[in-house]
Amino acid sequence: MKKNQLATILLGLSLTACSSIPDTALNTVLNQSACCESFATLSIQPLTINSQQYVILDGNGQTLPIANNGNEGSDRSPAKAYGLPQTAAPFMLTVSAPINNNQVIAPAIAIYDDQWQLVEQHTTEDFHYFTGSLGGLERIEGKFILSTQLNNMAYMVIQHDPQQIGNQLERIHPEQEFAESQNIIGNKRLPLYATLAPVGVVEITTQQHFGNPVVDLLSSLTAKQASAAAVSKTAPSNASNTAPEPISATPKQTASADTQSWHYFKQQIDEAMNSGKLKHAVDWANKAESAGHQQAKDYLLDTLAQ
Repeated sequence: MKKNQLATILLGLSLTACSSIPDTALNTVLNQSACCESFATLSIQPLTINSQQYVILDGNGQTLPIANNGNEGSDRSPAKAYGLPQTAAPFMLTVSAPINNNQVIAPAIAIYDDQWQLVEQHTTEDFHYFTGSLGGLERIEGKFILSTQLNNMAYMVIQHDPQQIGNQLERIHPEQEFAESQNIIGNKRLPLYATLAPVGVVEITTQQHFGNPVVDLLSSLTAKQASAAAVSKTAPSNASNTAPEPISATPKQTASADTQSWHYFKQQIDEAMNSGKLKHAVDWANKAESAGHQQAKDYLLDTLAQ
């Protein structure tokens, strides 16, 4: 593969970490914000192409009222508004929320036109879970290709998803991930969880999108996967053996071990690539991730780079 093609793929899929995550105490009190009561009154910050920034969403910034969702906490949501770049070509927006101290903000994104009419919306369920070894920090992440001129997109607002606050995101232990990547049986460990919170840090990255069909196919590995941030209301209780298990961000294996192992999916990806069937390789990588093999995307990228 040509170097510029590989660079395009990596540009569209990798999460850059050019700056450090803000290390500051988060203000969880959201009802005392002086602003705002509507989207139109939010301060608008221009969003530029090929940029990366960390944003703190907490009670120290602007907030918006939300409907009572029955969850504990505030009836307001921290909000950050951006003016979208009006470019002729589409661009890729990556929104990432790092997991810190067993907590992560439950992000939600809304796209509006110049009259503040809703054009497109993405909830926490459109984000995918990534372990720390998959190109950056342990995080949940969503990738979205935006075409502002085609769809009359003018503004983007990032808030928290009120329906997910307090839910539990199941994480993957690093030793478990390593064992699966080496196709060995690792030690059984208690599940790890992160609580979805109303405040937190979000990383926003914009990258020029060249309309490369390879990038489009590979970006589907992480964009709009509802199973990515699947959560449950409570973590399993030790007091009862019959308590329901939480919905996992990594779908449980239900088929036979032979057809759900990483070795099996790796073989299918290799065969598709050797046959020149990129779409089939992407499909198999999608299936592998759905079966819990989070290394599938990285493996496909490595194979394309060879």
